[in-house]
Amino acid sequence: MRSGGTSVLVGARFMVGASASGPRLTHVGGYAVPGGILFLVSALRLGRLSQAA
Repeated sequence: MRSGGTSVLVGARFMVGASASGPRLTHVGGYAVPGGILFLVSALRLGRLSQAA
């Protein structure tokens, strides 16, 4: 739930930046970096769960 909600908020920010009068490639970083962080957190959690099993 939290990951999906965060993705919606970051995606909305990305859309606003992309539709601005002067869109820049750096706006993609504002979407990719949080996604990468969420992926890393999920991978670490899954790794801990598999070690505990």
